Amino acid sequence: MFCAIFTVLVRWFILHSSAARGSHQVKSDVLTDRAVKSLENVVDFYKNSFDKVNLDSIYGLRVAQGSLATLLKTLPIDHSLFQKLTSLHDTMTNAAEKALPYLKEYQPDYYYQFKPVVDKPWSIFQDFKKMKNKTTRPSNPELSEHYFDEQISDNCMTEMIGTNAYSKHPCHVSFDCMKLMTSDDLKGYGNTHQILYFLFGYQTGCRTIIEKKFPKFCGFLKKCNILNVDKFLERKCGQILVEMNQLKENVVINGDTDLFMEQGLVCSILGYEDFLDRTILENILLWQDKEYGCFGRKNSHIKEYEDTRHVMRRITMRKILYERELDDGCSSHETGVATGLLSIYLRWLLLHELELKI
Repeated sequence: MFCAIFTVLVRWFILHSSAARGSHQVKSDVLTDRAVKSLENVVDFYKNSFDKVNLDSIYGLRVAQGSLATLLKTLPIDHSLFQKLTSLHDTMTNAAEKALPYLKEYQPDYYYQFKPVVDKPWSIFQDFKKMKNKTTRPSNPELSEHYFDEQISDNCMTEMIGTNAYSKHPCHVSFDCMKLMTSDDLKGYGNTHQILYFLFGYQTGCRTIIEKKFPKFCGFLKKCNILNVDKFLERKCGQILVEMNQLKENVVINGDTDLFMEQGLVCSILGYEDFLDRTILENILLWQDKEYGCFGRKNSHIKEYEDTRHVMRRITMRKILYERELDDGCSSHETGVATGLLSIYLRWLLLHELELKI
């Protein structure tokens, strides 16, 4: 009698466990399909606006192009999305290549300075992982973004990629730039640009040189208590994660959607899946303009969902250096950031789905 009851209970547990897994899988598939559709819509925007967007926007498209290429190397060829994503990747490639002559004409100096990071797809995506040492230290309210000069930041980045007026060879790492890019006295875009500085270096092929020079610079500064660049980047992303969590409750009403997505983008390129969250993705999908497929469009309305706390109307983001607001009211910068982030979300979702099926 006991054995019969035990057998029934075991079968019930297996049946309901399978149902729960199936329910989770269906939800995952639906969210994946929505992410694919969102990417298709934003790529359609690029197809129609490749002659109008700015360099920052194409940077985001190149990130997305590289992210999809990385995903397609892993995705089984018989996967239901393989052909669709291959076609989407090809469309991204075509739009990015068509945009380059217009970027050169629109801002020739800026184009030549950052050509190395937009003339080909990105390829430095790291495997997804959890951060080992999360910080809970909140951002210092006394810090100001105004301390961070984006022109100085650009000078440091071009120094790294070899297009600076004073440095024509890549992988040059100056004391002043390393001091700025390892500072703990920044927040907001200052922190994300610190990560970008190292990402630009990695993309340009400077990783080995950076890893060799980093301990020497930090030791000389005597205030950088981490001598390993990877550990430094993890700590910096930990600080950015704290900022993201502070922003997310009122991210729309405060006009911080661009910064919020840039924070997620730079650290998820490094593989930190702590920055990737299904609920956040669902909200990002709501921020996309339904008519044009872009992001950051003025007067875009966000549909109200009973289970969210987000406000219904977008507030225009603060102007970024070299931002280009388009005739349709879309933001080139925010569209680029969102495109790159969506591609990483898609790779994250699909890789996790593949793991569940193994």
